[in-house]
Amino acid sequence: MNCTKCKQPLDEKATYCPSCGTKTNHNKGLKKRIFLGFLMVLGVLTTFAVALVVYSHHSEYNLSFSILDDKVYFEHHNFSHISRYENGTIQYHIPTELFNTLLNKQMSLIDNSKAIVLNTADKKLYLNCTMHGLNVPLSCPVKFQVKKRSISLDLSDFDLGNRHIPVIKPLESLLCNAIRSYPLELTSKDFNVPDLFIIEQVSLNDNTVILELQIQEQKMEKLIKTIQTSKNGAILNIYKRSEQASNEKALEILQSESLSDKQTQLLLEDLANDQILLYQLLVASDKDALDTLFNDYEALLSGLSQQDIESCQNQLIEQYISIDFKPILDALEQELNKNDYYVFNNKPYNRIDKTYITLDNLIETYQLNLNIDKNNLQLFYNQGEAAFNIAYRLPEATYILISNDDYSVLTEAAFIEMSEVEENGNARYVFEPQPDVEKPIMGFYDAEEIFIRYMKADKKYAFVIASPDNDYQRYTSFAIKNYGDCWRIIETDIRDLNAFNKENPDFNINTATKLHLTSPEILSDEEMAVILKDLDYRGLESESDVTIKYCSYSNNYVAVKLSNDHEYLYRMDYGYLDSVYRRADIPSWWDVPELILLQY
Repeated sequence: MNCTKCKQPLDEKATYCPSCGTKTNHNKGLKKRIFLGFLMVLGVLTTFAVALVVYSHHSEYNLSFSILDDKVYFEHHNFSHISRYENGTIQYHIPTELFNTLLNKQMSLIDNSKAIVLNTADKKLYLNCTMHGLNVPLSCPVKFQVKKRSISLDLSDFDLGNRHIPVIKPLESLLCNAIRSYPLELTSKDFNVPDLFIIEQVSLNDNTVILELQIQEQKMEKLIKTIQTSKNGAILNIYKRSEQASNEKALEILQSESLSDKQTQLLLEDLANDQILLYQLLVASDKDALDTLFNDYEALLSGLSQQDIESCQNQLIEQYISIDFKPILDALEQELNKNDYYVFNNKPYNRIDKTYITLDNLIETYQLNLNIDKNNLQLFYNQGEAAFNIAYRLPEATYILISNDDYSVLTEAAFIEMSEVEENGNARYVFEPQPDVEKPIMGFYDAEEIFIRYMKADKKYAFVIASPDNDYQRYTSFAIKNYGDCWRIIETDIRDLNAFNKENPDFNINTATKLHLTSPEILSDEEMAVILKDLDYRGLESESDVTIKYCSYSNNYVAVKLSNDHEYLYRMDYGYLDSVYRRADIPSWWDVPELILLQY
């Protein structure tokens, strides 16, 4: 560089010329060069940015995939269809299309142009995101973080576009902020994985995401305990007599205090395959337990039908009944049709010879060969059905109740509540006034006095036939019960003793009588006046001193009670008064209708 005035050579760093003292232009040239350098760098950066934008725009991924409706998919693919059992664990296979659908469903991005997609072929995650209005196509290796009941995607180590240009670390944190709204976590519920399992790890294979599931033994024990504590005793009895291998395995589990490792592995293998063992366990459950199980374990049991299980229960029990109990029911029905049986102490009872129908009688009379323990059998009256049933005690303190048309399974407590009744006391004729029993009858008749034609009672029940003093030639029957503080009428004018007995099986039928079915004839005032004259004529009474207090006429006999409480019985002959006897002197061989005589 030379001085601009004297043209002498200058040092590059000189500020003034040493020859003429002129100021040099060194700083001006330096600034110019710096400015030009800045422009060059800016141009390069702008060109790179424009090129990057153009590259990004033209490198946007085609992220189209087949969208699957997850609800429909899981309705048609239950747990056993999706699972594979291998080496003590269950591999749960999720199609890539379903995985991508679930992934995008969380952010409502079913528009494929803005999607996040897993590709199992190269084990990469592809996403087209937007950053400050610019499209940024990114990919990264698939890295799962497993959290027992969920899996999350770890987004890092990004590449940009189709040429997989690595993204520098400073820019990666900026990109993570841009894509943090994307769904990064899916739960077991999203995959319809039953609560019995946790996710151990995740792997990829041929358009499939594989969840390796591990059983939670405590929850498996809870499931089995629910079945065990509600098992159907009838089904359990059937399993005990079955030779099917699946029934035997189910029975072993049902009777185990806790699951062995072998049983747990057996259940796991069954859950991931045909679920036959699980089906047999459910068949052994009662209806309430099935309702609970199908509600609490919906994902696990989606391949099974509660209706089919209940139908199978019915078929098994009906077969069981037809083989073991139908002969007893047939014999019971034949015996009941032979005689007029009543309900007494909740059992079939013959009032004529005062005997019960017993199982031993049926077995001996009809030569029954039973395959069951007769000591566990009972005959009892089912008030709900108004019929005699057979009850059989099953294992685990349950009972099966069987009739010709139906059956039910009850707990022991429920059966006892249904079948046990207070034993009836001894029924005795009553010959002395019973004011507490008579009081409701006087109220019924609105009478000051009643005449007891018949009364038989124990301490709790009474059967009475009575007439009022204001209409003593008529009568009504009464069933009366002692409620502790008073006696009350429970039914009147009982004409069908069998129907009354079925409606009131607790009532002591031994107090009742059918004698009231004979209808007495009505005597006129003139006819009763003739009786008084005849008593006077025979010298038994003075016509002027007495009146007829009570009179009843039936079957050629007339019973009379006078105002002085003397009682007589006339025998009629062709409509005329024949012989007469005081009450104590009536011949025992006379066929006197009991109801015309007063009991007291």
